[in-house]
Amino acid sequence: MKVVHEMCPNITRIYNIGKSHQGLKLYAVEISDHPGEHEVGEPEFHYIAGAHGNEVLGRELLLLLTQFLCQEYLAGNARIVRLVEETRIHIVPSLNPDGYEKAYEGGSELGGWSLGRWTHDGIDFNNNFPDLNTLLWEAEDRQNVPRKVPNHYIAIPEWFLSENATVSGAPWPAGPWGPVSTHRCSQRT
Repeated sequence: MKVVHEMCPNITRIYNIGKSHQGLKLYAVEISDHPGEHEVGEPEFHYIAGAHGNEVLGRELLLLLTQFLCQEYLAGNARIVRLVEETRIHIVPSLNPDGYEKAYEGGSELGGWSLGRWTHDGIDFNNNFPDLNTLLWEAEDRQNVPRKVPNHYIAIPEWFLSENATVSGAPWPAGPWGPVSTHRCSQRT
């Protein structure tokens, strides 16, 4: 990320979104024509990898994506220039750096498949999302719909909650094969 920022300082900004359980900084890189500035009406998105510390492919792909966007912007690729000028992109390559370090130290053959998958506290960032459908449907049945739903699972960085951010752990939590309850949907059809 540092090399990309040095190559493209006018369109990148590296910032810290917090610390891991073991005190490692969680870094994000922003790619935009005005890094550090919220532009009203400009779409924003976050790419996050490394929820499972032992799965390094996503981390490497996001690092390569930042490099690609920088190089293509400098080369004048019209699609990339337009993307950078009309979108604010936030990239977090490693959400679970503690798990990454643990898996790296253990090695792929000695550590087993799960070494580094979870956080230090045993939380799986990719799967520990509350079943909000059931929670809200039960509240609706009691005529007690909450205005806010507490997050008992992970500490969400403040920037996730700003500027109408949308959060998705993976494409499957909302599908029929995922952990989201669909009992209410079948009752209403």
